[in-house]
Amino acid sequence: MDNKTIANTIWSQMKAIDANLCMCMGVKNLTIMENGLQFKVNGLAFKGLVQIVLTPADLYTVKFIKMKRHCYINDLDAGIKRYVNLPEVVSVTGEVYVEDLMPLLERTVEGRG
Repeated sequence: MDNKTIANTIWSQMKAIDANLCMCMGVKNLTIMENGLQFKVNGLAFKGLVQIVLTPADLYTVKFIKMKRHCYINDLDAGIKRYVNLPEVVSVTGEVYVEDLMPLLERTVEGRG
């Protein structure tokens, strides 16, 4: 299966299980990635990126990633500070069955369940 088909399948499964939750989480910026789907969420308990990757065992690995603001001093003599946003993996859950996908997202992103 190609990456686009995998991403479309994941999105279709998510909407079929709980389309309302997809809206509640504020899902946007759907992006095809290798063997999976990435999107941005704006939930009550978690705001950041979610990556869902299909494993060879036909299960999912789900990563929750926050963009953390890091400060570094560009010029020590002048005291100039620069800021950059870097991804930081907050949580990884492996071997997720399709029927457990939306409950996991609801618990982590919305803080319910």
